[in-house]
Amino acid sequence: MVKIAISEGIIDKDPFILYRVKLIKKEVVYLTTDELESLEKYQFSQSRLQQVADMFIFCCYTGLACNEMSNLEAKHIVKGFDGNYWIKMMREKTKKNLYTSSI
Repeated sequence: MVKIAISEGIIDKDPFILYRVKLIKKEVVYLTTDELESLEKYQFSQSRLQQVADMFIFCCYTGLACNEMSNLEAKHIVKGFDGNYWIKMMREKTKKNLYTSSI
């Protein structure tokens, strides 16, 4: 819009020429091993909450994002060179292949 305003003669120069975006650094908080273990052992009174906790723990161990976990299908589970089962799928955000050991 600013370039159009300059080309139309509405303004003389770009008012944002010296403006620089300041990136805000987010602090990422991770669960400790003890916290994750405590969550695994905890039994929720409602089955719905237990299911949510189980899915969250699954994502923690596999590294899958929530939307990738919800799109996980049997075709994504393959037997690896080591004889164990692995999750093989394309990451949605980066479009890169993901190979992670399943639980």
